[in-house]
Amino acid sequence: FPDDTLIFFSGSDLQELWESYSDRPTSDTDAPGPFAPKNLREAVQELTGIDLDQDLMAWMQGPFALGLLPSETGGTAPSAGLVFMVDASDRPSAEKTFSQLDEVLSSRYRFQVSESTIGDQAVVNWESPFAALTLSRGWLGESTTFLTFNNVSTRFLPAPATALGNGTLFQQATVSQLERPQGYFFINVDGFIATRNKLP
Repeated sequence: FPDDTLIFFSGSDLQELWESYSDRPTSDTDAPGPFAPKNLREAVQELTGIDLDQDLMAWMQGPFALGLLPSETGGTAPSAGLVFMVDASDRPSAEKTFSQLDEVLSSRYRFQVSESTIGDQAVVNWESPFAALTLSRGWLGESTTFLTFNNVSTRFLPAPATALGNGTLFQQATVSQLERPQGYFFINVDGFIATRNKLP
């Protein structure tokens, strides 16, 4: 992630986080909400035909991060884009899931699926009809996969001159007495406020 990342959240194991969240005790008083595990599973299955536990979480057994990055889009487009990264414990399974998504987005939702390169990095783009939404996916090294919303792949491909983890602001904000932190949550408040008029 680049040094000017606006919001950053990371953890040590996405599958473990999902299991602890989805297996928590429930009661009749729990609000069903869109993020209830049952609703998330059903939504992913209905929208994509993919099983959230077997086709996605099964290979997401590693560190993960979600970030909001400044975007260089012009006009009325939001001035930031989302990036999700996760280490894949089983790359062939991840590739199979991505192929399924390529097919579903192309045939069911009429997205244009195309390949491109940024520097020497291969990227697959999913562009919705009328170019209203563009998502991109690819790999960093052998095991880290990424998914972006709103064309921010060029913000970290090729690797930024100063990574977020090496930035002074991030280091000052995340000082900890823990020997091995399990994750981070970081907001660049000044940077976020500066772009708020263009953000939804």
